[in-house]
Parts: sequence; C-alpha cells; structure tokens
Amino acid sequence: MARKLISYQLSVISYELSVISYQLSVISEQGYQEKKADG
Repeated sequence: MARKLISYQLSVISYELSVISYQLSVISEQGYQEKKADG
C-alpha cells in the first residue's frame, strides 16, 4: 500500500514539474517576443 502511495506521489510530482517547465518555456517565449518587438 505504501509503495503505491509513493509511486502515485512521484507521478504527481513529475506531472507538476512538467507543468512548471511548460509555463517557464511560455514565459521565456513571451519575453523573447517582447524583446524582439522593442528592437
């Protein structure tokens, strides 16, 4: 039972990390677009 719980938590953490990395890529993309617009 505990092993299932740990594997579930790990999958949730990896999912959250993928969401965070996606958000970071979106933010960096927006910053790049803004810099391009300025220049």
